[in-house]
Amino acid sequence: MRFRPRPRDRAGYTLIDALVAIAVVAVVGLFSIMALTRGRESARSVTCQRNLAQIGLALAFYDQTQGALPMIGEPSPIDPPPASGSTSPGPLKTLLETLGVSSLLGMEPEGRNLDRLKGPVLQGIAVPGFFCASDPRATGRVFPSPVSYRATTGDDAEGRTGGFAIGKRTTLAEIEAADGLSYTAAFSERLVGDGRPRQASENYALVDGPLSEQGCSPDASGSLQADWRGDAGASWNEAGWPSTLYNHAMPPGSKISCLTRDGRSARIGASSGHVAGVGLLMFDGSVKRIVWSVNPSVWREFATVSSPHAPVGPPAPAAADRPKPP
Repeated sequence: MRFRPRPRDRAGYTLIDALVAIAVVAVVGLFSIMALTRGRESARSVTCQRNLAQIGLALAFYDQTQGALPMIGEPSPIDPPPASGSTSPGPLKTLLETLGVSSLLGMEPEGRNLDRLKGPVLQGIAVPGFFCASDPRATGRVFPSPVSYRATTGDDAEGRTGGFAIGKRTTLAEIEAADGLSYTAAFSERLVGDGRPRQASENYALVDGPLSEQGCSPDASGSLQADWRGDAGASWNEAGWPSTLYNHAMPPGSKISCLTRDGRSARIGASSGHVAGVGLLMFDGSVKRIVWSVNPSVWREFATVSSPHAPVGPPAPAAADRPKPP
């Protein structure tokens, strides 16, 4: 009697087998994509922390040669806008011009290679090291000279309590004696605006002052009836709340930031494109990753320097009268 194979033995793979195989391939592909995405974000996070660390080095060199940190002048009114050239330079622009370099990247400790990095400061361009790769608006060329890193003015809406308190000349020695360089924030990340006048966490609202204790005073729906601006972080050139300053008046990642029309007070919060949290540069040059769930009290303590209302000191000596970094 001849052997006849059973029908199921001749059929090969069944529909169920094919579906299982497709599911396995899909799962493997999904995990591969997730691993690739995590790898890219990890690299971006490292690069962003490096950018902040380079700013920290530049601050140390500046303080060494000038005897103080860059001073932030009184902000100009936002509405109507100030005349061209009437605003004070932003802290990052001051660092570039004083150190005589076109970028802060590549600086070595103790400033050993500063002479090799000398170059003109080119305004109106995107400077390497001033924007974060995880910030889609900064890398998307929405603005010609975006900036993802801002100087800390303190924890109050007027910007008078931090290391870059408006109108106050501060030194690293004063910060170290008061609160410790490793416990005081210098710069933080802040997402660049989307270029459109609409309510969004990366944009800010222009409101009539003064600001209340409740902050930007949204209504019960969570919206804010105000003029929205999408030019946050548009330029590293000028000192001011729209692009180069922020405060710790509210936790990082807050959905609404606002600025008064006269430019005197603001609640411009820190934010980031990183999933893990926001990068925070301390005055000792270290970089912390602050989680979004940070205690508000802890967040505010990072920003303040003791005796914030001390009188403004005399102008720092000219660069020619101070020794240059070795």
